Amino acid sequence: MDLFLAADGGGTKTRFALHDASGYLRAEYETGPSAWCDLGVDEAARVLLAGADALLSRAGASRGELRAAAFCLACVGENPEGDAALFGLLGALCPRALVANDSLAALYAAHAGKPGIAVVSGTGSIACGMGEDGALARCGGYSPTFSDEGSACWIGYRAMGLFCKQDDGRLPRGPLYEEFARELGVDSAYALMAWEVRNLSRGRKAIAALQPIAARAAQRGDAEALALYGHAAAELALLAHGARKKLRFASSPVPVACAGGTFLAGALVDAPLSRLLAQEGMALVPPELDAPVKGAAVLSLKHGDVPVTEEILANLRKI
Repeated sequence: MDLFLAADGGGTKTRFALHDASGYLRAEYETGPSAWCDLGVDEAARVLLAGADALLSRAGASRGELRAAAFCLACVGENPEGDAALFGLLGALCPRALVANDSLAALYAAHAGKPGIAVVSGTGSIACGMGEDGALARCGGYSPTFSDEGSACWIGYRAMGLFCKQDDGRLPRGPLYEEFARELGVDSAYALMAWEVRNLSRGRKAIAALQPIAARAAQRGDAEALALYGHAAAELALLAHGARKKLRFASSPVPVACAGGTFLAGALVDAPLSRLLAQEGMALVPPELDAPVKGAAVLSLKHGDVPVTEEILANLRKI
């Protein structure tokens, strides 16, 4: 049996899925982060190959049954030397292994290979789009220190700053201070500084995990937290706008779908983002497939010369 491996990997976790040529799911597996810019090429390849082998083991299959694989990973496309080294190591899995940026998985999950834009906001952020002529473009996602606007990490760092301002009197104390104090066990800016030092080894993952705390504060009516989510939505709309400017769309509005953990905040992000997109001739739409790893599955099938029909898409939607 021909099998098709899909992987969607970022700075927090990596999801694997194995499908047959009809799009039926044969196995799933999840492991930790696989962004080579954080882990290094050798460790990222080790994580990915070990995850692929664990996935195949769950299905009772072997590498020899793989017709194609699609690894959609954070950091790919940003450093030619690192990419080349990673491609060489992952090529050991099967002869037809595609390695691409994780935004491409989100794009194919969003629109199933049709024109449109995907905005991703998880640990980092990026927008990726496909024009009506098939051209691709991406925008943002350059660095966790000076880019990744509107991401969970971006929100987490700014929420930490708001906690400090509410602690030292620059802002009145509100739900954000209370949520951070309760969740992290901190009672001052100095205690938050100590928390950051203790969690340095967790890297961006620790900061991104603060985003749900900020969301709870906003849902409780904290004015500064609400403003922070409005700012995040504006940055994400700008990413979509930047991708759109590079592409050709004859019809309007241009569909935009979203993926990533930040959007679990719901209306805090979705409502302002939808309004801002509409002002620029774009429309927020639900994704065709409910997870980026399914977009990677579409890419794996296409890379294995399987025409992705509506029947296959229906099978991918079943799980």
